[in-house]
Amino acid sequence: MPRQTSPAGLFRPVGTAGFADLRLPPKSFDQQPVEAAATIAACYAAWSLTGNAAWRAAASLAFSWFLGQNDLGLALIDAETGACRDGLHPDRANQNCGGESVVSYLLSLSDMQRFERAGTTQPHTQALSGAWRDMQRSSHQQFRGRLVASDIPKPAGPLPAP
Repeated sequence: MPRQTSPAGLFRPVGTAGFADLRLPPKSFDQQPVEAAATIAACYAAWSLTGNAAWRAAASLAFSWFLGQNDLGLALIDAETGACRDGLHPDRANQNCGGESVVSYLLSLSDMQRFERAGTTQPHTQALSGAWRDMQRSSHQQFRGRLVASDIPKPAGPLPAP
């Protein structure tokens, strides 16, 4: 997370202005909600596998970016309407409130709520024991991947012609 932390200790998403730059340090702007959401999701995944509290703290720091703890000190979300601005330019917030930004904020909020619901219990241990128990109980389940078991229903019959 050091590359995504400003000298002031705030979360700073990698700026999109430098995406085409090869082997150069990331640019500070334009900062976008999708980058914050991806960081929060990655922190949740890392925490759920390791239990390391540093990942939870990093997710909280990234989420606070939406709330105004960012390089410009401007909130990107409007709690009254649910809108989320499209990001930060070097001198102002982007005034657009597109769907991608709203979805990024809502996914981030959901991940933060998952942290809260989990408390101090790592979700992967719960998922592993639950998936294994469910697999043992059901003869028609197939194991897909390391932790995910799901029912595969039998087809009801042939599909009708279009």
